Amino acid sequence: MPLAWAILEGAAIAAPTTIEVFLHHRFGARSGKALLKAFLLLLVVYLVSVHGGPPASVPLFPGFLFAYIIVATGHWLTSRFRPIQHIHSHSTGEPWPLWRQLRVETATVQRYFEPALCGLIAAIVAPLDPALGYWLFLATLALFIKEQVSRARRRARRLDALDSRIETERLTPRERPEDDAFVEARPAPPRPARHRRPA
Repeated sequence: MPLAWAILEGAAIAAPTTIEVFLHHRFGARSGKALLKAFLLLLVVYLVSVHGGPPASVPLFPGFLFAYIIVATGHWLTSRFRPIQHIHSHSTGEPWPLWRQLRVETATVQRYFEPALCGLIAAIVAPLDPALGYWLFLATLALFIKEQVSRARRRARRLDALDSRIETERLTPRERPEDDAFVEARPAPPRPARHRRPA
């Protein structure tokens, strides 16, 4: 059971990457392992579909697998030779700049727009190649869940950072005024008497 659960968990983590390669760019420098795991998962799903399911009227799965290899390799090469920037090294990319024309936040695009687009494509592909269509549905569901979990984790990290700052402020003793800051009040010196001029 632990081995089966580990395999299932790994597949659930790798499933979104099989469609993120087409949705994103600017992958992290250490995203190669995630891309490789997604390829192996996609290859296993394809082999199972070939030997276990009815033949597709239009076999699109081989083309999808080939396109994944090309695009994933391009992302990996770009991430390896691009100068290190402010990108998480394990990042599976950012949405394409095309979404900026809609003036929608990146988080909204990743949480809702991308899964909706993938679900629409899966619905179109399913009558032609059921195996690929079903896989796209599963990958879309995994992508949606991943984005919701990522949002919850980011919010938890922000709250932890805020709590840590508040606790640090409470533990830090307040500075007391120094003794040399005290100004002693002294009487003003007497003014010299003015001589009256004769009239």
